[in-house]
Amino acid sequence: MSVFDPLGQSLSYPIGYNDRMKTELGTNSRRAFLGFLARAPLFPPAVLATRPAQAATPPERRVLMNDFSIAGFRYYDGARELPALARGVKLRLRAEPANPHDAFAVEIFHGSAKLGYVPRFCNRHISRLLQDGVPLACEVERVDSGAPLWEAVAVVVLLRTCVADACPTGAAGKS
Repeated sequence: MSVFDPLGQSLSYPIGYNDRMKTELGTNSRRAFLGFLARAPLFPPAVLATRPAQAATPPERRVLMNDFSIAGFRYYDGARELPALARGVKLRLRAEPANPHDAFAVEIFHGSAKLGYVPRFCNRHISRLLQDGVPLACEVERVDSGAPLWEAVAVVVLLRTCVADACPTGAAGKS
């Protein structure tokens, strides 16, 4: 009996190989195997009992949108909040479409303290995303207490998305 491998070369098996395999496994081996699979549980009860219950939280991916120093930091509560700020501290963004100076203004808060604004040169897309309910994260990237106040704190704005095919339906826009 000759069988060809993917390169087209002939592979030879000993005479009677196929007959011996049929007698060792039985002539209905495929049917018996499929019957066994149908009766077998997907997860044995012992395995299920040892696993702790976990909340279904989809993995999250964070995409860098912008990084900048906070505009107006010296005019708001920035100087007072400076000792409480460190790399990784979470900040809150809030669109302010009623701002008389800039319809795309985005405020930056640490708790209830207003630190300033997203600079005008990069606030338009952030404002639109916030108004559309897209989940954005803002956190402190760098704090330099020796720098002038308008450069003392740099932040990053991140777009939060679920990892491909891991989000439940409708969860991509919620956070």
